[in-house]
Amino acid sequence: GGAGAVGAFFDGTATAEQLQDTHTSACEDAYEHVCGTFLKQRLPKDKDEWLFAFDGVKSRIEDRMRNLLSSNKGNAGRLYRACLDKESIDHAGAAPLAPYLEAVSLLQNASALG
Repeated sequence: GGAGAVGAFFDGTATAEQLQDTHTSACEDAYEHVCGTFLKQRLPKDKDEWLFAFDGVKSRIEDRMRNLLSSNKGNAGRLYRACLDKESIDHAGAAPLAPYLEAVSLLQNASALG
């Protein structure tokens, strides 16, 4: 990681290696590994607003997708609504899976998968 990485980031001179937290394994926490040093630095006072540029984007996208899918008449809308119908899902239990479980139980070896 690099102590001056944040300033260099805003100047466009930081390398990816300077922004990484090499003490965190990429397999354990990829985000922390890639952005860790950057996240631990204090932003320059004139750059504070940059950090908040994407606040609310995720929730706005989720709301928009929810609205689009709930009114969609096609397959995407049907699938979305079916996934939300917990009462029917709970009532059906594992019964819809029975034919597939039966087919799996009849397999004698991996080559039978075809």
